[in-house]
Amino acid sequence: MTLERELRRALRDLADEAGEAGERPGPAAAVLADTALAGAARRRVRAASATSVALATVAVAVVVFAALPGRSAGPVAQPAASAGPSSALGVDAVADGPVALSAYTVSADTPSGRVAYVRTEGQREFVRTDWAAAAVSPAGRAIAFLGREDPGYLLNLRNPDRQTTHVNLPGPASAPQWSRDGRRVLVTVYAATGQGGHGARTGFAVVDAASGAVRAVDAAGEPAGLSAAEQEFRWAGDGVVATDASHDLRFYDLDGVPTRAIASSGGLATTAADPVSPSGRLAATDTEGRDTVVDLATGAVVTTLPAGLGPCYGWYDDQHLIVATTSAGGTRFAVTSLDGRPGRVLATAPADLAGRFLFSPNAT
Repeated sequence: MTLERELRRALRDLADEAGEAGERPGPAAAVLADTALAGAARRRVRAASATSVALATVAVAVVVFAALPGRSAGPVAQPAASAGPSSALGVDAVADGPVALSAYTVSADTPSGRVAYVRTEGQREFVRTDWAAAAVSPAGRAIAFLGREDPGYLLNLRNPDRQTTHVNLPGPASAPQWSRDGRRVLVTVYAATGQGGHGARTGFAVVDAASGAVRAVDAAGEPAGLSAAEQEFRWAGDGVVATDASHDLRFYDLDGVPTRAIASSGGLATTAADPVSPSGRLAATDTEGRDTVVDLATGAVVTTLPAGLGPCYGWYDDQHLIVATTSAGGTRFAVTSLDGRPGRVLATAPADLAGRFLFSPNAT
């Protein structure tokens, strides 16, 4: 275990203890710990962008699906903005294509400790919402988002006619992820500890976007010592995958039955909302602060991105990642080949803006 991981864990434990004492929600306080370590360790947005915001996200377990009137592609319709500034914080979606930046979540002085921004109708700009986190479905037909401060474990599903269905979740949840066909949403479920806190993951839940039916699955999978972001379950073909305490990849079917494992992979890339490639053949992983790509059939490392590139925010297609590079001029999210050659820029952001940036497939 690296010194950085030990320091990160110690700071995270202190943040959680402060939250349980009622000083501030534990996961929200942990944002400060991860953000500080990120700048010192790598001068990149890796730790602050995914781990810190994901740590905050599990404090609230309200997930809302806002389905939108029929659309074929592009940005989602404008959400109801919260009171206060609607600034997009300097984030710009430069280009659309098969995949585009659709939402991002940053730390904020709100009850949940974070706030989500999403694309407005037909615009590159983002607007601030009163949601804690948001994920846009493929083709931009719906948004799954975590509520602002409701302590209940409720999922609200709003259809194109704006009829809302409420579904109970089994516990505090984090990081909703749409399936590639847009029919289901996966969330990681954690143990509740009171006062808005959370413990280790207990499993996951799969929600049917059409009916609102929820399937709760017990599958803890050795989460001890992992951060909230490292504990997240992600889609992997017809099942799910997660990182375990040894930073191996563990695969499960949708009944929670372990199906296989890949040893010493380094763990899923925590900044990538969708770390598994579109074909399901490859996965973006994080090995000692370096972005790597693993073949899920053999477990072999296909490539390691050159130093100075990263973090990885997901896949553009099976031959290209979406990788961020940060300089004094800002952060650029670019389509990047597996050998580390940056190409088309999809989005830009200020260099000092730490957050979780979500890229969604458009209609094909």
